[in-house]
Amino acid sequence: MPKSKRSKEVKLTAVKKNAKERKVNLVDSIRTSIEAPEGIEERFVYVIALNNQRNSPLKELRTILKPGRLFYGKNKVMQLALGAKPENELLDNLHKIAECISGERALLVSNEAPDVVRNKLESYKVNDFAKAGNVATETILLKPGDSTLEVFPGNMEPQFRHLGMPTTLKMGKIELLGDYLVCEEGKPLTPTQAKVLKVLGIRMALFECTIHAHWNNGTFRLIGT
Repeated sequence: MPKSKRSKEVKLTAVKKNAKERKVNLVDSIRTSIEAPEGIEERFVYVIALNNQRNSPLKELRTILKPGRLFYGKNKVMQLALGAKPENELLDNLHKIAECISGERALLVSNEAPDVVRNKLESYKVNDFAKAGNVATETILLKPGDSTLEVFPGNMEPQFRHLGMPTTLKMGKIELLGDYLVCEEGKPLTPTQAKVLKVLGIRMALFECTIHAHWNNGTFRLIGT
């Protein structure tokens, strides 16, 4: 394992005490994980690209990727832990990993090789409810007479009307009075559309992860674009 370049305390922007402590703890945890204990020479550092990040699937992913440690926090803090420039990087070429941390990205420190990690990531995908801004994966058009709304209790009818759907309550059942376009394939969802999809129980978001880049023993490799 290359010799660590750690030589001074991490300096963070002045923030509230608890937030600062969390940032310092994150930096220390990342650095401690990368600086392999004596007798363990193999260490891989991965940049994991997250698509449709959700807290619950991310928690499960941490378990799947054990014995590795998955870190997800402020990008600038994770970059700080690695060293964003050659002169302050923790180990040779780790600044290149830091440069890859942008958007929805996480860090994984593991002794498992890329093929093993890739297989774990490919085997774990979770369907979830889409958020506003996500792109609709299909067009959903509700028409009068279909049974989509009949499964919902009558006391939910005001909620559907509040969301802009032309509904009424008849004989205790919710009926649609006219065509209602929930969403259109390929177009970003509005906040209202995302709420309607969630109420209808339609999941359009897919939580999945891929390896964007990895580092091992001073060697950096970019996988994603």
